[in-house]
Amino acid sequence: REGAGMAPKRKAPPAASGKERADSAPSSSKRQSTQPDADTKLYKQALLDWEKENRDAEAKALLMVSKDVLEKLVGAVVRLMLFKWHKDGGVPVPRTDLSKAVNEMQKKHGLPGPVISLAQRRCITAFGYEMRELEKTRKPGAAGAPQKVFVLRSLIPEPLRAKFVDQPADRARAGFKSVVLALVSMAGETCGEQTLKKQLKVVGVTIDEKEEHAELAGVDAEMARLVKQRYLTKDKVGAGGSDEQFVYALAENALDDFGLERISQYIKDVMGRKIGISGKAEEAVEVDDGDDDDE
Repeated sequence: REGAGMAPKRKAPPAASGKERADSAPSSSKRQSTQPDADTKLYKQALLDWEKENRDAEAKALLMVSKDVLEKLVGAVVRLMLFKWHKDGGVPVPRTDLSKAVNEMQKKHGLPGPVISLAQRRCITAFGYEMRELEKTRKPGAAGAPQKVFVLRSLIPEPLRAKFVDQPADRARAGFKSVVLALVSMAGETCGEQTLKKQLKVVGVTIDEKEEHAELAGVDAEMARLVKQRYLTKDKVGAGGSDEQFVYALAENALDDFGLERISQYIKDVMGRKIGISGKAEEAVEVDDGDDDDE
């Protein structure tokens, strides 16, 4: 899939113990022959991992509502998740929105938790989606508990997605996203807005907003999309004499969907350099700090 960028991590939902599964994506050189079998096993394992948790969740929910009411609640959560995810273009859905949908139908203390858990399994069995819960990254020292959000990850094998699901705009955006995340990672996981635009121009991404692209909007619009989707955060730089007004950093969706190791491997594959696990280049791959003139 030339130009589609780096492939996301492929992982099943966490088991009842809460331990995160290790990545199971095969290397690109082996993907063509092994990926369908690997993805089939991944899908089956995803169901097995959820069985015990769902039995417990269903038993808990049935102490509060009837089976018919429970089915309606689970269906409502699944519909809301799918609708908001596609309507908002892949923007994570706050857990509070899903809990509110349950409480509006049946206000019983402790009911949203098991209903959401059952909705996660329904997304797998009915639609081939992993409904994955993430915690939003925050600035150090921020008060209060981090906000929890849900994202959808497709469990459909990559060759089938490429053939039957993905659209040209999906491929173009995946490529743009891969380049941006790689540049931010190489800069130390944070990068000033002007520095990032300068580096995008160096690698051939058009900065001129007046020049139209067949599938993508302008750079500013695509960057805003990545911020909304929580692949990046964008914060205003404090006073300190810096020419930068805003700084981008990797957010929870980027770290969960790809991870620093996968981003580093992408940089290594594209640039042919040795990249450290931190995402920083150990050989002559550097992100210009913006102080020197263009060569």
